[in-house]
Amino acid sequence: MQDRHDCETDGCEHLTVKVMGQPSPHSVFTRRGEPKPGFYHMKAWQAQIQAAMKQVWNISPYEGPLMVETAFYLAPGKSAPTKDKEAYFRWCMKHVVMKPDLDNLRKAAIDALQGIVFVNDSQVISGGMAKFFIDRFEESEPYTLFHIMPVHLHWMDGGEMHTTPFVKYAPNDGYMED
Repeated sequence: MQDRHDCETDGCEHLTVKVMGQPSPHSVFTRRGEPKPGFYHMKAWQAQIQAAMKQVWNISPYEGPLMVETAFYLAPGKSAPTKDKEAYFRWCMKHVVMKPDLDNLRKAAIDALQGIVFVNDSQVISGGMAKFFIDRFEESEPYTLFHIMPVHLHWMDGGEMHTTPFVKYAPNDGYMED
């Protein structure tokens, strides 16, 4: 799923992309150089993100500041109720506060965007994040939603308001200066 929106009134442009697949938290190597359990699952998930982004972002990586919002929709565990919707949502409320940690999901997701959507992850200067379980009565697969938008920076200098030049990113169209 891709949604590209031009905001004629406020000059913004944003991109929303839905990437199918079970989100996997950031994982590192142990002291002996062996990957931790889950490392290869994280790499496979990052490859899914990169493949999806390359389909909609076929221009050079953006070089300015960005807002990236992420929402992770996880597959429920095997202990989750399958027939009683109310029991399932109670299970979700109890288990959503358990691992994987939201910040580790976010780190792995942002790392996957580097070199495709932006040059360096330090360009991500704002954005929300959330994790949920899929509604197994409505959805069959876990997924991640990305909402990406350039950020205008404003500052005062000598009593005068300044704004960064806004460079719109336009997947499939190239860069356009305002």
